[in-house]
Amino acid sequence: MFKPEGECSVDVIIPTLNSEKLIEDCLRNLLKQRYKGKLNIMIIDGGSTDRTLEIASKFGVNILIRKGMYGVGKNGARHLGELTTNSPFIWYVDSDNIIVEDTVLSRLVEPLILDPSINISIPMTALDKNASSFNNAISINEIRNVENMAKNGIAYNDGYILLQDMNYGLTNCALVRRTAAESVGGFDMDVRILNRLRRSGLSKGIIDTKSHFYHNQADSLIHYLKKWNKRLKFYSKFSENDLKDYFVDYSQKSDVSIKMKTDNIRNMLSLPFIAMIMFYRSGDRIWLWMVVYPFALLALVLLHPIRSLKVFRKFL
Repeated sequence: MFKPEGECSVDVIIPTLNSEKLIEDCLRNLLKQRYKGKLNIMIIDGGSTDRTLEIASKFGVNILIRKGMYGVGKNGARHLGELTTNSPFIWYVDSDNIIVEDTVLSRLVEPLILDPSINISIPMTALDKNASSFNNAISINEIRNVENMAKNGIAYNDGYILLQDMNYGLTNCALVRRTAAESVGGFDMDVRILNRLRRSGLSKGIIDTKSHFYHNQADSLIHYLKKWNKRLKFYSKFSENDLKDYFVDYSQKSDVSIKMKTDNIRNMLSLPFIAMIMFYRSGDRIWLWMVVYPFALLALVLLHPIRSLKVFRKFL
């Protein structure tokens, strides 16, 4: 039965760890949302030693501290957030996500209210004019991924694109129906919960082309490589006990089709060459960075071959 927006509460789950540079903008724009329903913002902090918690507390949001949570990644924090909240919709927002329009939440919720068979809705990544050219280069890659997925959808209504089977984008401002997420075991890792939703026929989703967010994940190539170096380090150390403590069971293999894997590989390989052409035409430094960063990531893998192999075997 249709329920007015005002009756539908939303839980916003934000994992944090030393996020003082970004959390204020993230929370400020979240609280600007013109949404009639209840907005429950839950921060799951992994033991920040900077001003993250001090800043967050000024916004009156709920804070749950689990020191060491990031030892197994922020995905465990998302799952813990699910267990401690109960609204019908869950909004997965990262501390480096900044919502652009004040209507984003109401637009993401609307199609899920109108059609109970829709379980996911996502906004578009936008380029932040105040961010670095390197960060925007990464954002362009995200934009391209969503646009490629949208080609398989159909125009739904008022800027929405309907997808019978969403195969990308279950983090960074994705809104999910709680009953769908819980029916497949909850959040463990974005690609895993998405694949379980797909196997269960629950991956019908919406892309909202009128809603946007900034993803400020790295201001320089060095910053980006440091983040990936840390990810390689702790992903390679995951144990079965860690997974049982913080993640739901994901023993089933991913069912991502060979075609999807081939498309992803082809997109990654073609990205530097496309960027070279665009840089030649425009002279924009954003495109220059798009040439550089895939090769930089490859260099990181070559520097840590054993660790990378462990990650590949466990998570891909």
